[in-house]
Amino acid sequence: MAEQIVIKRCTKETKEQLKEYWQKKAGRLGRLLRSFAEDQRHLCLTLDNNGGRFEGTLVLKLPTGNLRAGHAGENGHYVIDLLVDKMTKEIKKHKGKIRHDDLYRRKSRRENLKKIVPLLEDEKHRIDKNNFFTLLTPVLRQLEETARHEIIIAQLQSNILPGELTVQDVLDDVLLRAWEQFEDYNNKESLDSWVTKLLHQVIDEKIKDRLSELSIYEELAASDPRYTADSSWVCENEPFWEEPVNITINEIFPDEDTLEPWQAMDAEEQLRWLLAHLSTLPVMERRAFTLYFREGLSEEEIAMMQDRSVEEVKANIQNVSDLLVERFKQFDREQDS
Repeated sequence: MAEQIVIKRCTKETKEQLKEYWQKKAGRLGRLLRSFAEDQRHLCLTLDNNGGRFEGTLVLKLPTGNLRAGHAGENGHYVIDLLVDKMTKEIKKHKGKIRHDDLYRRKSRRENLKKIVPLLEDEKHRIDKNNFFTLLTPVLRQLEETARHEIIIAQLQSNILPGELTVQDVLDDVLLRAWEQFEDYNNKESLDSWVTKLLHQVIDEKIKDRLSELSIYEELAASDPRYTADSSWVCENEPFWEEPVNITINEIFPDEDTLEPWQAMDAEEQLRWLLAHLSTLPVMERRAFTLYFREGLSEEEIAMMQDRSVEEVKANIQNVSDLLVERFKQFDREQDS
């Protein structure tokens, strides 16, 4: 993270003391910002000793917006403390807004997908498989990460070997299955919900009758091949009518803002921890959780997709959220001991 520190009207000794104190405190902000690319964040601290009163300003520039905090007081160290506290709150509020905006964007995308359903019906009636695939491809492009995570979880559960199943294998099968079963599509269900259900069916059929052997207490190295899955699925004729939605780990973990140690882990560490623990949960529960937090589906949509009651889905989502938070607190205590 690029930093600029400007300290005005202070002795050289005071400037050095304030800079040293700032470096001790700045790490807290750095941990909160690890989900942003290092070269895309710029922090500027200004302290002006105006007649014995320090006027402080902290400005953070991010690709998603600029944040500002200000405070004044007689003690420069205390002013730095307050600036960091205020900026911490601003960062958490800003990250919440980003998640809300992305969630709204995903919901808007699903509304737009309704427009292609009649086109898919036309191509199906004309028995034009190629045009049908071309129309449906953008929907599947949004599911690449979902497929990758499902494959990784299956590998962590020892249901498949690393490399045995690729994202391309899964999405190609989903595309073909959508063509074969489109007559069964219910317009009351969103198109991407239906396609996601097909994706789950494909995955489940690939791994059925396998036994899980994973323990959450098993120590796996970051380089363990079970944490990787080929995620390249590119179609030359994909229509450029929509930019793919990028999903971050922050959207999956519901209470990460309340757990500052979570911020000390980079995005890949967070993802590995989360997938390992999700892999120990019943499949319907973890999928209800990820569909809600990652895909932005409502409890009603998930209930229809899983053929269950809304109350059961809500209970699953809350239970998984509580369990993950408790497990992370336990993990954090173990790291400190």
